[in-house]
Amino acid sequence: MAVELRLTTSKPASFYLRAARSFLEGVPAKDDKAAKPPVDTVTLTALGNAISVACFIGGTLEKEGLATIASVRTKWTSVAGPMKHTPNITVVLKRKAAEKALSGSLAVTTESTSPIEGQKPGTSGLRKKTKVFMGKNYLENFVQSTFDALKATGVPVEGGTIVIGGDGRYFNKDATQLIAKMSVANGVKTLWIGNDALLSTPAASAVVRTREGGFVPFGAFILSASHNPGGLDEDFGIKFNCENGGPAPEKVTEKIFENTTKISEYKICKGFPTIDLATKGTYMVEGKIRVDVFDCAEDHVGMLMK
Repeated sequence: MAVELRLTTSKPASFYLRAARSFLEGVPAKDDKAAKPPVDTVTLTALGNAISVACFIGGTLEKEGLATIASVRTKWTSVAGPMKHTPNITVVLKRKAAEKALSGSLAVTTESTSPIEGQKPGTSGLRKKTKVFMGKNYLENFVQSTFDALKATGVPVEGGTIVIGGDGRYFNKDATQLIAKMSVANGVKTLWIGNDALLSTPAASAVVRTREGGFVPFGAFILSASHNPGGLDEDFGIKFNCENGGPAPEKVTEKIFENTTKISEYKICKGFPTIDLATKGTYMVEGKIRVDVFDCAEDHVGMLMK
């Protein structure tokens, strides 16, 4: 579960510190009020003079051992008035007690492969029979071709964040684990995965646009064949949505297809651990790679309620 605290100078820093702490610790039941469980992610956003408050809260809670500062992002935000723009900061805190340490190898292996015909994606991605996707190197070729296309078009894959999820059809969970291993091998540092590897197309878009302040990931792999039937003998699909949550533009899909026609190798971290996708929480692999398994609907529902 995640919450966002928008900080202003209208209240003292101590007020927001207490609020952030209560979210991370949870609130016990009292009188006729039910207990509130702790949340795993608290996102602090602040403008202008309130930026120091966000820094103070993040530093204090990390020093107390209650939270880990997962990321800090800054940008300029348009505002009314003569200033026109003001600095903005987003500080993402992860509940320390919710982090689970995982061991595994981050060594990158380069595997030989060769082109496979018919991997041209459309607006709705690439759709084939499930058994085709399960064939040797079929999914691997498409995923590596996608990463190569993103890097060639200037997308910041190295050190970036990727979203992975699908509609739950046959092969969905296995494909998610494979994409995770290949993502790390291609330089991704943070993986956002819907619980049970579930994320509908609009839900994945909402995650890209709103989670942790919005527009953090460079894109999302969505495993879906839409209305097509699923199953071992039916259909499977994959598509890439870009950093705005929408479908990849034609220049990217054309580059992906071009890459599939000449691919000779792909990268994978074979020793990257299998993630428990049924349990929501944060996993730290060798203290370097962060994997967030989160409620697959909360961001979409939250956006619809606004």
